[in-house]
Amino acid sequence: MNPDIRREIDKLNQSHSHRGYTIEIKDSCISTFCHDHYDIIRGARGLSGYIKINVRPFIVNHILQNPQDQGVFKAIYNQQTHSFDMEILQKLKEDKIELVFCNLY
Repeated sequence: MNPDIRREIDKLNQSHSHRGYTIEIKDSCISTFCHDHYDIIRGARGLSGYIKINVRPFIVNHILQNPQDQGVFKAIYNQQTHSFDMEILQKLKEDKIELVFCNLY
C-alpha cells in the first residue's frame, strides 16, 4: 500500500469530518490502484495527484450541492474502468441511510 495515498485520504477526512463526513477506502483498493497507475517516469507522485484531481472534486461538489447532508464516502477501485466508483452512504433524518452510487471516469 502506498502511504501517499493513505495520507491524501487522511487529509480529506480531516478536511470534512467537522461537516459529518468520512472517506473510506480499503487498503486492497489502494494496492490495486497503485499497481494499475504507477508510472515509472513519475513514480508515485501521480498516484496522490489522481486522488486530488478525481476523488476530491467529487466529494467537494457533493458537499457544496448538499450542504445539509452527512455520511460516508466509500471509494472502491474498479479494475475494469481503472477508476474509483464512489458510494455515498448519506445519513438521513430519523437515522436512516441512503446509498448513492457514482462512477468516476
